[in-house]
Amino acid sequence: MFAPRSLSVGARVHHRAMTSELLAAAHAAADSLTASAASAASAVGFWADDLDDPGILALVYRGQLVYLGISDGWRSAPVDRLQDVVNACISNAFAMWHASTGTRGLDAASS
Repeated sequence: MFAPRSLSVGARVHHRAMTSELLAAAHAAADSLTASAASAASAVGFWADDLDDPGILALVYRGQLVYLGISDGWRSAPVDRLQDVVNACISNAFAMWHASTGTRGLDAASS
């Protein structure tokens, strides 16, 4: 078992100063992460094929696709065209969500 050594008075003062600096840095980091998590939690991404008359709309919240709307007008469209536009809307909605999270990397989805 580890037994701490006693420190001299000068070493104790230095140790306390380092400890308080480390605690201040840890609190600052925690505050930053909390703000980042709040930003990521409130972020939304959406994309539509046409903003004036949307036929396909994708909505991303908290890193998940929560809505995909496809209007009846797309029923007569060729399947490959429908797939392309749906995939583009989903991809762009995720890109917009990621850009609005204010975070880097893939950790934003776990917020």
